[in-house]
Amino acid sequence: MSMILRGLGVLLLCATVAVSQTDTSRPKDDSAIRKGTVHVQVTPDAQPGSLLEAIRGSALIIDGTVGSVLPSVNRSDNDDKPLLETESIVLVNSVFKGAVPNSAASILLSQVGGKTDRWTVEVEGDTLVSAGARYILFLIPDDRKAVANPLGMPRYAVLGVWSGKMKVSDQKISVAAAAGDKLRSHNGEDVDAFIEALKETIRKPYSDTKAPIFPNPKTVVR
Repeated sequence: MSMILRGLGVLLLCATVAVSQTDTSRPKDDSAIRKGTVHVQVTPDAQPGSLLEAIRGSALIIDGTVGSVLPSVNRSDNDDKPLLETESIVLVNSVFKGAVPNSAASILLSQVGGKTDRWTVEVEGDTLVSAGARYILFLIPDDRKAVANPLGMPRYAVLGVWSGKMKVSDQKISVAAAAGDKLRSHNGEDVDAFIEALKETIRKPYSDTKAPIFPNPKTVVR
């Protein structure tokens, strides 16, 4: 089963999403429960190609540690065509650009994908953050009114879906394989060296064309 969704208002900036579904149980009658794995292909319109572009496109850039990953929620109206979303509480270690509303010590990070007792939804090129892991995050506000935020925490999505999420392991930066070549050039870089490069680029936010950092990064489409 496959379908194409355009203009999806779930953490994507006017993106095209291709969905393929594999059933692990075939219903023999209407009472049978379907389940399986859904593979989602995302092509974001806002995809930073370099560190400078990632800085320009972000409203908030932080060094954070995932405190906990919350249970996944199905945002689809059809239980047989799931679109799971997972939110995680990220503890803010330091802020490089922007400010966390109300100087909150944590933010809520929303990602497409997740797992329930019936379904597993995986985004090609992206993975969910994991509890206890450290990340450098380039973020845009997720202020969707239609999606409840019972915790009342500042909620964000990752810029470029995967490009703005860099995991720190053994003091090395890990950049998603689907990110642009210029961003990928930082893959495996020492985290302290990367942070210095990040700070220096923020201090001198001009390209050869003297273009300034974008003052108003896009928010998540509702």
